[in-house]
Amino acid sequence: MSDTYGNAFFHVVFSTKKRYPWLVTDDHQKRCWKYMEAIAREKGGTPIIFGGMPDHMHLLFDLPPALSLSDMVKNIKGSSSVWVKRELSDCGGFGWQAGYAYFPVSVSIIDRVKEYIANQKHHHKNISYEDEYRILLQKNKVAFKEADLWKD
Repeated sequence: MSDTYGNAFFHVVFSTKKRYPWLVTDDHQKRCWKYMEAIAREKGGTPIIFGGMPDHMHLLFDLPPALSLSDMVKNIKGSSSVWVKRELSDCGGFGWQAGYAYFPVSVSIIDRVKEYIANQKHHHKNISYEDEYRILLQKNKVAFKEADLWKD
């Protein structure tokens, strides 16, 4: 076989530093998501849906075989952090939290994950980001220590 084939869909979640709501306006959010999608595409990924809230992001993308997940997330977070500080007014102190959570996504549930990300505003009427993060970790059977979750 002369090429490498496959797909690796990931749902990635991370917050702003100290979960500060930097991306308050819909315009700021949409511009940031589009920029992040462009970075993922530039690195060879296929963005499915990027979205979130003023204090956190949800990304769903197909990772290319030649790039590690950590490199993709590092590229997206690093480039977008510089972009936000440069392009969005009143965001000079902006930064992403150091860590992130990731969850492999089966092709059979991509539509459910897309809907989940698209409905973040509705979802967060009833649940905080911190509770959502814990629930996602628990549902995906990811071991964690509560004391380590919010180190910024």
